[in-house]
Amino acid sequence: MKKIIFMLLLMPLFVACSDDDDKEIKIQHEITEIDGDWLRYSTGETTATEATFSTQGYTFSGIIYSIQGSTCTKTDSQEGFYAFNKETQYLRFSILQEQSGKMSNPIYELKSVSDCNMTLLNVEFNSIEEYSKIVSKNQVGTGTVIDNGYVAKAGLSGAEFVSLNPSTASVDSEGNITAKAAGVTFILAKSGDKQVAVKMDIKPKVQIYASYIGLSIDKILSTYGTPDAQGSTSETTDGALYNTPANDSNLSKIQFQYDATTRAIVRILTIFNDENSYNAEADYVKNNYIWNDNFGVYFETEYWWQSELNILPFEQNGVYYIHYGNTKYLIDNGHY
Repeated sequence: MKKIIFMLLLMPLFVACSDDDDKEIKIQHEITEIDGDWLRYSTGETTATEATFSTQGYTFSGIIYSIQGSTCTKTDSQEGFYAFNKETQYLRFSILQEQSGKMSNPIYELKSVSDCNMTLLNVEFNSIEEYSKIVSKNQVGTGTVIDNGYVAKAGLSGAEFVSLNPSTASVDSEGNITAKAAGVTFILAKSGDKQVAVKMDIKPKVQIYASYIGLSIDKILSTYGTPDAQGSTSETTDGALYNTPANDSNLSKIQFQYDATTRAIVRILTIFNDENSYNAEADYVKNNYIWNDNFGVYFETEYWWQSELNILPFEQNGVYYIHYGNTKYLIDNGHY
């Protein structure tokens, strides 16, 4: 019902657009420069807004964060639509705010837009809002290192870097980013009048690898690149091994096993570099999953047959492992 009411409220916006100028709808397709993800933040501000524009359907979404000291906390979200008039350079929005449940219809004038930056003028308040292009969005586990390839891709040279939350993700003088703790933050890279952003959404390592169960090996290969070894492990499964995986500095090896027919991941084995990294993730499993004596593994729910995943942290001969398995595959086949 809320969605129906929302659409009914939005209809006058687009009726008004067509009434104003028939050209408006036809020329909207020319404003592809604002497509994508943007961050509105200036040094010293206490809020940041992550905004996504799509000219495919002219939709808009936003997430508002509070920046307080070393924290970056989501405080509100926005969903809606926008229209653009090329002659006036006006962007007109119809936005539903999650926190208040209210609709707002702000009007902005597009002052400038480039590959790195966008400037909007809030017509009502006569205030300028500066946006930086989000050139990379990363959902990674703690300890992951993201190299500075985004700098050259954005055409920056001699850039300076800052993290909005250094305790969540740090950045060195070259722009290499290290995921340190669970949370969300943004890295800003500034060179002259150009500034771009990188989003870091950092989760416990367990969450990252648990989310891989059910993916295809093709997705893993696109993420981690060519494996160090790959081949048949049984009549029903194939495997891929990564030594010292570039995407995860806390691991010395990752082994993926996948169904030979469907290519779906059915088992993951992560091997940790050190005991401390392992203990942090093993504690997360013990605190968030449910132990089952019959199988000797942790499940997502008390009703293990409803779980898609089972997990087992273990130490063997001084090596620290976390095993992730597809529960359905285990039940159907009785083994991995």
